[in-house]
Amino acid sequence: MPLTAPFVMPVRATVSDVAAWEVALAVAIMIASTYAVIRMAAGVYAGAVLRAGARFRLNDVVRAARAATR
Repeated sequence: MPLTAPFVMPVRATVSDVAAWEVALAVAIMIASTYAVIRMAAGVYAGAVLRAGARFRLNDVVRAARAATR
């Protein structure tokens, strides 16, 4: 995930010439990354809610996240 893109792209656009496709690509990557993180978090949350009260391992959380995204 491009964690620094929201901070670097405006600076690049101010300091130098940036092509329109680069800005569009940066925005598209950030939107896709945000969507992926939200889907993953929803899967982890759903797995945690379904197993409320019980302790669970990280492997179980990953498995539940993958099952929720299918």
